[in-house]
Amino acid sequence: MERSDPNCPTRMKRNTIVTIGDRNYLWGLFLLIASARKTGMEEPFLVGTQGFTPHDAHILEQLGNVSLVSLDHEKRSLTCGKPQVMLQAQTPFVTWADCDAFFTGNVSALLPPANPDEIHFRLRSREEMLQTAFVNPTRKRTASSRPRCLRRGEAILPKSPAEKS
Repeated sequence: MERSDPNCPTRMKRNTIVTIGDRNYLWGLFLLIASARKTGMEEPFLVGTQGFTPHDAHILEQLGNVSLVSLDHEKRSLTCGKPQVMLQAQTPFVTWADCDAFFTGNVSALLPPANPDEIHFRLRSREEMLQTAFVNPTRKRTASSRPRCLRRGEAILPKSPAEKS
């Protein structure tokens, strides 16, 4: 296989998946990493943590190839610790994953860019966004369970040309 081949094993080993979470999101961090492992993804995970006990650390480390970076010193939002954690990756590329995300398939070959001079990101289509719990009009929700911007009737997405007429 050539290095430009998206299925090249060396290409998959050039990427680290990075996330952060405090002890309250241990469950989300666990599901994120476990979902990657279940789908056959072998990338290293680098996890910024806050308030973790040794037992919490063991829960994640047992999933294999997981390194933790303590952010216990961080007084601001954990979001401010993202750069500190990302810079500790030992691979040329990193993929950010929110701690409440999960993988439904092996996307290892799609994560690092084929060209090292690229920044790779993917935007969701309007159709995909409409399937989320927050904007799906067919999903039953009470007014109080909706995000505030939806309770006020504001649209998150611009209307399509068909909806405008």
